[in-house]
Amino acid sequence: MLESDVGAGQTAGSIDPADAQVISQQARLARTNYLAGNTGQAAHDLQQAAMTIANGVASGAINQSQGAVIQSDLAVLASALNLASASTPPTTTSTTSTSTTTTTAPLTGIGNGNGNGNGNGFGN
Repeated sequence: MLESDVGAGQTAGSIDPADAQVISQQARLARTNYLAGNTGQAAHDLQQAAMTIANGVASGAINQSQGAVIQSDLAVLASALNLASASTPPTTTSTTSTSTTTTTAPLTGIGNGNGNGNGNGFGN
């Protein structure tokens, strides 16, 4: 179902060909890895497909309604592989830090100190 919907979306122009290729490839890899007993890699493959869908929809490379269809298809595949939670993109956390720099300007001007310079002191 997923690959036929991806193909139909690509033909209709609602999925960028490069994204269509990545999604189909990751789905095939997930099935292959699952059948080989490598469920961790299969879950990773599904998450990569989900990330491609999410990024494609966000950038406009995948039409929003077509993205919903293939995301649903991906969830069905993940469920069939007993990896339902892997049908969503991995979450990332972003941290932003700020810093404040204070600059003090040097004191300028002529002082009237009592030293041996241009003040009230004794000069040479």
